[in-house]
Amino acid sequence: MKLSLLLILPILLFSCTNDENDEKKLAPSHSYTFVDITKKQFKIHQIEYVPVYSEIYYRDGRNIVPLTTTLSLRNISIHDTVYIAEVNYHDSYGTLLHNYIGKTLMLRPLESVEYVVEHLINKGGVGANFIVEWGSLKEKTKAPLIQAVMIGTSGGQGISLITNGIILNENPD
Repeated sequence: MKLSLLLILPILLFSCTNDENDEKKLAPSHSYTFVDITKKQFKIHQIEYVPVYSEIYYRDGRNIVPLTTTLSLRNISIHDTVYIAEVNYHDSYGTLLHNYIGKTLMLRPLESVEYVVEHLINKGGVGANFIVEWGSLKEKTKAPLIQAVMIGTSGGQGISLITNGIILNENPD
């Protein structure tokens, strides 16, 4: 009886699906801290556009290499907290494909988080982008460093790209 239980237990443990694990695929960072802070409370409030490529053309423009994208949000302040209100992923046509957070995310000084768009998702295209909305409760806070890193391989060749966020709107409302 004990032996059969020992054999079955690992199978049960590893065969269970877990929504938390599925969510970790999209957001692989450490544990996130969500807070009840609204955009109206921000003293600084910015919206940034981050160009990304879920695929890139090669040769004649009919062949593509799918890319995995990692969006990195880094609080570069050593003193101040920043808050991430929105992280939205759009395709080449501007269609919203995924909203990564539903509540305001707190980034403590020097804290970072990442969001991943796997190459297998195969959505977005060469004109894909993220819209990131962030803010601070203080009037003088450094903007977070917002970057995207894209990597892929094809036929033994590797490709990697990095892009930076561009401020679209300061203090919207």
